[in-house]
Amino acid sequence: MNKQAHNYIFEYHDAIASGRIRAGKWIKAIYKILVEGIKNGEWVFDQKKANKAIKFIENYCHHSEGRNDLLKLELWQKAIVSAIFGILDKNTGYRQFREVFLVVARKNGKTLFAAAIMAYMAYIDGEYGAKLYCLAPKLEQADLTYDAFYQIVQQDEELSEISKKRRSDIYIQEFNTTIKKIAFNSKKSDGFNPHFVLNDEMEAWPGDQGLKQYDVMASALGARKQPLILSTSTAGYENDGIYDELMKRSTAFLKGRGKGDTEKRLLPFLFIIDDVEKWDTREELEKSNPNLGVSVSWEYYEDKIAVAKKSLAAKAEFLTKFCNIKQNSSIAWLDYVDVERAAGQRFTLEDFRGCYCVAGIDLSRTTDLTAASLIIEKDGKNYVITKFFMPRERFKVAINEENVPYNIFEQLLQYDLVEFFHHELKFLMTDEQSLF
Repeated sequence: MNKQAHNYIFEYHDAIASGRIRAGKWIKAIYKILVEGIKNGEWVFDQKKANKAIKFIENYCHHSEGRNDLLKLELWQKAIVSAIFGILDKNTGYRQFREVFLVVARKNGKTLFAAAIMAYMAYIDGEYGAKLYCLAPKLEQADLTYDAFYQIVQQDEELSEISKKRRSDIYIQEFNTTIKKIAFNSKKSDGFNPHFVLNDEMEAWPGDQGLKQYDVMASALGARKQPLILSTSTAGYENDGIYDELMKRSTAFLKGRGKGDTEKRLLPFLFIIDDVEKWDTREELEKSNPNLGVSVSWEYYEDKIAVAKKSLAAKAEFLTKFCNIKQNSSIAWLDYVDVERAAGQRFTLEDFRGCYCVAGIDLSRTTDLTAASLIIEKDGKNYVITKFFMPRERFKVAINEENVPYNIFEQLLQYDLVEFFHHELKFLMTDEQSLF
């Protein structure tokens, strides 16, 4: 019991369970899993290893922008560090988790936090000949976390003395360790043998290229005893990329506790708001911004919210980067006022009986929305009636695993759920009742 009393995982879980700290459903889910796993003996928790990482970060890692004092970890950060370094596989004694996926809003210090974890892996973790990488689609993107790491080294005399910055890497001779920034090149990555990989801004990694690069680096971890991939991100606009893949894996794990196919090496921390309709409230924003009031002020958000309420493009950006609700596009091409003006009065097909009509159907394959639209001419005006269709199972996945709020539109009766889309055209064209 005494071991649990100073366990930051238990402390944070108690805080979010009691409501002292606001947290979203995914954060509550992961800490419920961690606490139960430690209590029932599924994993071993080593308090000394957890505290060792926390103490290193707070005694050796400095801020480098706007201030240069030592990094003081907040409770949510201590709980994450404790989970990464303190939870061990009971059979091997090595770290339980090899993939960490951290989704947290902008201005919450995730780059410095990730660089501090990287510093621990480089100087204290004890892997001789370790290879550490900052990975991004382009070198200038990888340089953000690489520079944050180097600033930590420069700020501390002890770390700086044993580190040498060379043309293409940072070398620690005492441990034969190298830290390097690299850009995408999945073909040339086959020879890598990483101990640690830091993937920043995963939401911007493009499609298949990002998926392949992540898979190459993940598969290269096998030669190390307790390697780690840390991926940090906000939500974004890229579809069917590695962000979506990690989100699907993460939410499936968080919901599938106790099933035989749940993952055992993935550790997701998804700081996401729960209610998109309350995107502009502090109560919801605290769920995606655990550092609210520390590294970012509420006044900052109030200014952003005021702008977002006047611009659809600004709102889309705010929902994506500060609420972690994924959007399809950062550019809004219709203003809300124009939509309201165009919507006008509601009509039924009976209102247009005997009028000239053109119908259009946009079919989907298996996972997209199918749309059926009618353009009807009456008294010199054109009227548009549109209805959308989605497979019921796809709807559940979008809501529960991808955090896309399709349920709002279902409640507004703007689309129908169907069981399947086999023979889709036949289904839609059976009669007008099938459509409208």
